Amino acid sequence: ATDISQRLPLFRRLSLSMARGIVESRNASEALGHGEWMWPAGMGGPEAELSQPQAERRLVLYVHGGAFVLCSPSTHRSITCNLVDSTGSLMLVAKYRRPPEHPYPAALEDLVAV
Repeated sequence: ATDISQRLPLFRRLSLSMARGIVESRNASEALGHGEWMWPAGMGGPEAELSQPQAERRLVLYVHGGAFVLCSPSTHRSITCNLVDSTGSLMLVAKYRRPPEHPYPAALEDLVAV
């Protein structure tokens, strides 16, 4: 596995504690993007923001680094928490399949599907 967060069980909890309750998150269903939704506390979550007229939505699609090989949304959580806090936007942190279990172009296909 190329996801180091699987080897560090406290990684998610420690990262979210850095946000100090400013950011909320939950896993995204396949129908709403597949990955992890993050939003400023009090925003109301994905359903509330996505029900707004399209021109008024504050939405960011974040694709984490790692050259489609390394890392995951978990490993970039401190970055995404800070981005959500500073932009006040709903963020979908994309999750995609990685090699060697899923060779190219699986990751790219997952992102295009989002």
